Amino acid sequence: MRQTTVSSHDGNSEDKGDRILEEQASSSTSGTLVDLPTLPTTLRQKVGITIMASAVSFLSLFAVGMYFPVIEDIGNEIQIDTPKIYSTITVYMIFQAISPPFWGYWADIHGRRPIFLLSLLFYNLSNVGLALTYNYPMLICFRILQAFATSSTIGVGAGVIADITTPDERGSFQGWYSLGSTLGAAIGPMVGGLISQHYGWRSSFWCLCVLSLVLWWAVFFFLPETLEPHYPEQQRPHHTSNNEKQFDKKDMQSRSIWNLCLFPLFESVSFVKYKDVLNMVLLYGFQYASGYAVTVMTPVVLCGPDYDLDATTIGFAYLAHGGGCFLASILQGFILNHDYHQLHTSSDSFIVYARLRRVLPNALAYNVLLVVYGWCIYTHAPLALLLAMHFFLGATSQSILNSIQVLLTDLFPYRIASITACNNFYRCLFGAFATTTIRPACDVMGYGWSYSLVSGILLCSRLCPALEIKYGSCWQQDRSGEKPETQHEPS
Repeated sequence: MRQTTVSSHDGNSEDKGDRILEEQASSSTSGTLVDLPTLPTTLRQKVGITIMASAVSFLSLFAVGMYFPVIEDIGNEIQIDTPKIYSTITVYMIFQAISPPFWGYWADIHGRRPIFLLSLLFYNLSNVGLALTYNYPMLICFRILQAFATSSTIGVGAGVIADITTPDERGSFQGWYSLGSTLGAAIGPMVGGLISQHYGWRSSFWCLCVLSLVLWWAVFFFLPETLEPHYPEQQRPHHTSNNEKQFDKKDMQSRSIWNLCLFPLFESVSFVKYKDVLNMVLLYGFQYASGYAVTVMTPVVLCGPDYDLDATTIGFAYLAHGGGCFLASILQGFILNHDYHQLHTSSDSFIVYARLRRVLPNALAYNVLLVVYGWCIYTHAPLALLLAMHFFLGATSQSILNSIQVLLTDLFPYRIASITACNNFYRCLFGAFATTTIRPACDVMGYGWSYSLVSGILLCSRLCPALEIKYGSCWQQDRSGEKPETQHEPS
């Protein structure tokens, strides 16, 4: 049973609070599944905290979604050619990749709440700048700041959820939490298209500015810190693991600002040195990139001569993909909880199988759907069929991504924000590559062959869940230097 211990705030509390990462490293790098002490929250309190974290994560993909329908209008008004205006998406994703390790590392040390408040402040400033932009350099600079600010929300929010939940309930809470970003991606294009059509594209950024300001005050007044009580005094880590570097405030004071900025990045992205993490990050990255290959081309397809939709209607069309993601987030959460209870054993190896047992069927279904989708565009299929394909592509993809994220949280219970930041770093790099290459590929090869090629590349990553189920617990035990148990697939 979980115990709850709240850190004291006497004269020694600063020293205790500054020693952040060693005992957790011994468990987070081992193969042992740990039930951590959490806040003494009731179900109502957990739901409230989840809603707040989900609302903040909503901003990240909501901003991305609002940008898609207005991108052509921005380019026309400030006279930017097509390659340059689409480069703003690529740059955004690159900085979304670079920034999460920085935010996640400090969130695992100093808490979730201050990181939320700081990132929302930067986000607000970036939207003011974007609303006032009048040339390409300004647009790029403030898009970078916007990406830097929003990149923290999903990873730190995942840390909040892990702080207040146990593994047996984490699947459903993670599902409800991911609804924020899913809903943002779903309604962002619609809202962006509506606002742009009636009030101009600059109004979209003023809308984001107001929304972020409201959320800043909501977090300030209503979101408690979930990290501090998470580490009782006897479990306060002093970071001296073989697998991770010692790092406390005394060490921090001797470092330059430059090193303090670089260390979180390298510390977080280095999680891929573990075989099981590398395996899951590759699967997540390929899956995420394929999703971006679909969504980034949606405005191009729907505003073309075959469908000739305006910005508002294109925004509504994104609801099909978002609806699939929304439904999958809820259902997959309950499925993950069900699988956890059904397969729970005394062996640590069950957790990998419980989280990944349904990933491969969903992944193969997604591959088939992606090929069909490409040829539907090529053959000028009815719009209703394209939207149906968007729905099922969104549902299968979200099921895969949620399963991987929950597994990574289970494997690194003391480093949730950092491991999520690591995953975000690589997925955004994959997504940036897909964003850059998919349009030239479609121009040269056509939609049918382009998406068939994407599906073929994606097929190679489908070995990852099978390898993780077979060798996952061995890889986890290798992190702690323990002799691995005999592998067996839970029945």
